[in-house]
Order: sequence, then C-alpha cells, then structure tokens
Amino acid sequence: MFRGYGGYGGFGGCLGFDRFYGGGFLPMLMMGIFAVIVVALIVLAVNKINSSSKRSSGSAALDELKIKYAKGEITEEEYLRRKRILSE
Repeated sequence: MFRGYGGYGGFGGCLGFDRFYGGGFLPMLMMGIFAVIVVALIVLAVNKINSSSKRSSGSAALDELKIKYAKGEITEEEYLRRKRILSE
C-alpha cells in the first residue's frame, strides 16, 4: 500500500531498490551478498596483517641468532639447529 514512501515497502523500499527491482527478495539478497563480501575483505586484511607481523618477528629472531653466531657465542651446529627450528 505505502510501497516506496519513506521506507514502508520493507528493506528494499528503504534503499529505493523497489523502483528498479520491485522490492522484496532481490534487494535483500543483494545486500546479503554485499555484507558477505565486506566481511570476507575484513578477514583477508586481518590475516595479511597477522602473517606480516609473524614474518617480522621470525625475521628478528633469525637476525639475533646470526649476531650470536657471528660473535662466537654459539657453535655452528647450534646455529644450524636453531635456524632450522625457527624456519619451521
């Protein structure tokens, strides 16, 4: 009855989709797909940030290990063993 006036036509009516798609299921489906895409992009961004921080912390540990080996604080065998463990 009030479809398209101030959002009374349901979720699609609020956004003006009823002019093009007739309101109802299709606009709701489109908004759902959009929400899933936004959430997926957020998850990917967080994973990328976490993986880069893990790499930098592992890199720092390897740098420290190299310094200890260069100073002669650890043997070559100990260096190689620790390097293998850190690389895993």
